[in-house]
Order: sequence, then structure tokens, then C-alpha cells
Amino acid sequence: MAGVSTVDSSKQLAEDVERLLSPRANENDASLLSFVGALPAGGLVEHLQASLSLSGQGLLVVIKNFTTHTLTLEECYISQGVWKLPPPSGLSPCSRSYFGAIAMSEQIHARATFVDRNCRRYILSVDRSSSVSIPNGKISPNQISRTAAEDLPLETCCVSGVARAGLAQLTFSFSET
Repeated sequence: MAGVSTVDSSKQLAEDVERLLSPRANENDASLLSFVGALPAGGLVEHLQASLSLSGQGLLVVIKNFTTHTLTLEECYISQGVWKLPPPSGLSPCSRSYFGAIAMSEQIHARATFVDRNCRRYILSVDRSSSVSIPNGKISPNQISRTAAEDLPLETCCVSGVARAGLAQLTFSFSET
């Protein structure tokens, strides 16, 4: 590889990984309507964060819907922990929704299934252990093969992190391909 340094290759790889993890990083999140549960957010986001932080083992979940369609909650359950605020029954188009859970026995294991306009299911899995500061999350789309271009599955992404005051946070996002 004459003329290309290892540093340049590493930098390019890091940029490619960042793009994969944040497909909508360049979109303006400020244009999304914000909700806490089903209510317009206003100052409620800070209250939810504070409430989850008080438990010492809370988890803030954020879902960003960059699509032009509502995603409908089909089911949700929590096998370890307690919903402080459960997922909303629907995610409005171009919106962001906040909800959260707290651990009762040092762990949170939860799942929520949302359905798109084509009845395709997206299963959001949430796992958090008190021994790890960063939570684990993933989106498992329904594996139905379709060929129509207008029926492509939504692009999804899940990013783990830490919100204010050390509160663990998972951010899921949906966008049209």
C-alpha cells in the first residue's frame, strides 16, 4: 500500500464504523417532535431522567422515528426490572419518544415490539446489568422476504451510551431506506 499510511486507514475505518452506527447522524434531531410516553415532552424529559437516576440503576430508552409513518406498539414486557414509564402505544412520524425502566434485582431485561405500516415487526431488546455501565440493546426485524421496492424494511440502529448524571441510555432509531 504505497502512499497510504496505517493511520489514514484506521481513521477511515473509524469513520465508516461511525456512519454505520449513526445512519442519521447528520439529520437535524431538533426537528423531531419530542414525547415522554404519550405526552408532549416540554420539561418532562429532565423529570424522567431525574426519576430514573434516583433509583441508581435506571435506564433511559429513546426511540427516534425518522419515518413518515406511525409505528404501533404491538406488545411490551419486562422480565427483570419495572417500567418506570412503559413504551408509548405508538411512535408518531418524525418524532422522538422517551421512556424508561429501573432494576429491582440489579438487572433490566425488557422487550417491545413495534409494527410498521406493512405489518412488519421490529423487536427492541433491552438488557442492563448493574455490573456494566453501558446497556445492551438490539433491534431484530421480522424476517419476511418481500420483493416490492415500496415494501422494504425500515433502516434501524441502536446506540448505547450514558445520559446526564451517569444514567444509562439506549437510543433506537428508525428511518426509511
